[in-house]
Amino acid sequence: MIALAVRSLQALGIQTFRIAIGHTGYVQALFEKIPETLAHSLRQAMLDKDWVQYETELKSYQREAWYDAVLSLPRVRGTRAALFQARNAATDPAGQACFDDLLALFDLLELYGVLECVHVDMGLVLDHDYYTGLVFEGYAEHLGQPICVGGRYDNLLASFDRPLPATGCALFVERLMRVVAEPQAEEGLVVVRYAKDARLPALSFAEWLRKKGGIVRTERVRLDAMDADKASDRARFGGSARVLEIGGAHASAHGDPHLLADYRTFLREGGV
Repeated sequence: MIALAVRSLQALGIQTFRIAIGHTGYVQALFEKIPETLAHSLRQAMLDKDWVQYETELKSYQREAWYDAVLSLPRVRGTRAALFQARNAATDPAGQACFDDLLALFDLLELYGVLECVHVDMGLVLDHDYYTGLVFEGYAEHLGQPICVGGRYDNLLASFDRPLPATGCALFVERLMRVVAEPQAEEGLVVVRYAKDARLPALSFAEWLRKKGGIVRTERVRLDAMDADKASDRARFGGSARVLEIGGAHASAHGDPHLLADYRTFLREGGV
């Protein structure tokens, strides 16, 4: 099912996405050891991906035998190596069996040739209580919401008088349409990032470019954040985006060497 989801996203032309894989059975087995009200609060924090709240809820339980295992649950993230480490640290048979399931799954995904598209995230829970085992959630680079979810639900069909094990996957069509359309929408985009003291020239230059038919986005940032992570900018704005950073008398461009020349032309023409 996960390999099918990966191939479906690739067939849509989505170049950059990740599939996070967790195990509801492991979370349930772990939470059976803790107070019910705490389990409910922790699960909500996991749904919200609010890890500060997750740790806050646990603060008064530091002397409990299960504390370390529950605290470290959302920290088990990454490649197959993270699974091996967590498997070796697991002490109860139920937890070890869940990690064995995940390791076997990763072996299969490697055979399908999609291992580079997935990672483990033991802090992953989905907003339905019928999942019983492996779960997954997919994200693309241009959207902060999942574009697909799925997993195993062995007990759901019993509610419809069909007691059969099952797996399933849902693709969110409207979100996928936004992701697929995003590169076209961002084609030729210019991003002007500016520090507080460069607001006037930055906004004036952005308007100058728009009058020439350009597509421009402005973004105010801290001066110490300038030039910090150009790879991150390319991921956020798309590979075709050109980025100009203006901080006081300093300006730099990446993605297109001509962008800085355009800015200097704008200044020579008395744009500010």
